Amino acid sequence: VPAQAVSPGIMVVKTQLSPTNRPAITGETVIFSIAVTNTGNVVLDAVPVTDTFNSNYVSFLSASPVVNTTNTSSIIWSNVGPLAVSGSTVMTASFTAVSSGPWTNMAVTVPTTTNGVPVPVSTSSVPAQVVSPGVTVVKTQVSPTNRPAAIGETVVFAIAVTNTGNVVLDTVPVTDAFNTNYVSFLSALPAVDTTNAGSVVWTNLGPLSVGAGTVVTAQFAAVSSGPWTNMAVAAPTTTNGIPVSVSTSSV
Repeated sequence: VPAQAVSPGIMVVKTQLSPTNRPAITGETVIFSIAVTNTGNVVLDAVPVTDTFNSNYVSFLSASPVVNTTNTSSIIWSNVGPLAVSGSTVMTASFTAVSSGPWTNMAVTVPTTTNGVPVPVSTSSVPAQVVSPGVTVVKTQVSPTNRPAAIGETVVFAIAVTNTGNVVLDTVPVTDAFNTNYVSFLSALPAVDTTNAGSVVWTNLGPLSVGAGTVVTAQFAAVSSGPWTNMAVAAPTTTNGIPVSVSTSSV
């Protein structure tokens, strides 16, 4: 009796393409690739692929090629085959980060052959995370209050900077801009690192842990009459490059 032994096989490799080397932030697009390769010695005729995700943290956005089925927490390509021996194909899936937390994205393929040769299932998963960085700046005129300043009087402002997100803000530079037609800079606490014609800069008021805040004060001398605006801007960064939105506050 003629007989034959074959060794069917398949490999799935899931990779996070974007963002890389850091968590995603809420609202950001998260992109994965799924590479499927025939590692055996028989043709794989039907190669369905299911990609599962946690809908608490991400929502499905799009895929290439287009998926055949979209469920609450999974998408399905009904057949990315046939795959010849050593043949491969790559799909991409894009998601929108909707909430903070760790989650796992898993791809599963269960190929079949026309003559019913059993093929082992292959899976590949990628741990992922979504975070929500944030900072707020609140500028307040401490003195004088409830009235304009007189020429020659000292005008004092407080700048409160708070980490309102869920990741540490490692570097927190703050710039305080003012109009030199009406005031001149006197001093600050803590001392500023840079004094420019129309602004003062603290290069780093961080790090700020989650929920932490700091307050700085700046003093100016009123030199001329007129209305003006004093604006503080914070543009924090994190060590792993998580983008943080700039925060401003004006008085």
